[in-house]
Amino acid sequence: MLFDNKDTLIDCVIIECPICGDVHEVEKRKCNTTAKMYGKSIEYVETFYRCTKHNTDFVTGKIMDENLAIVREKYQELYT
Repeated sequence: MLFDNKDTLIDCVIIECPICGDVHEVEKRKCNTTAKMYGKSIEYVETFYRCTKHNTDFVTGKIMDENLAIVREKYQELYT
């Protein structure tokens, strides 16, 4: 799998945006990225939100947990 910096739109959702404090449509996006776990580089697909008013990315606690679970699973597949 080739990993790059490009992100892809998954969906749009209306939530209270923690970036600007307004309730509006934010983009749910995904991108290929790398994380470190126990000194090993793990490539995975990360999910995040983007505030379209300020073009700023953020994650919620739920999305962060999901991303971390993916990294743990990939680590186990590769190194255990």
